[in-house]
Amino acid sequence: MPLERPRPDYTFDEERLIALREIAPEAFADGKINWAALKEALGGES
Repeated sequence: MPLERPRPDYTFDEERLIALREIAPEAFADGKINWAALKEALGGES
C-alpha cells in the first residue's frame, strides 16, 4: 500500500493568502504557492 503524505485539516482562505503574499511574495508563481521558495523565504533548509 503506498504511503500518503499527511495533509493539514485547514485550508488557506483568501485573507491568509493575502497576508502570506505580503510576507513572501517570491513564494508565489502563476497564482500558486511554490513550497520550496516559501520554505527558503521563511529560513528553512533546502
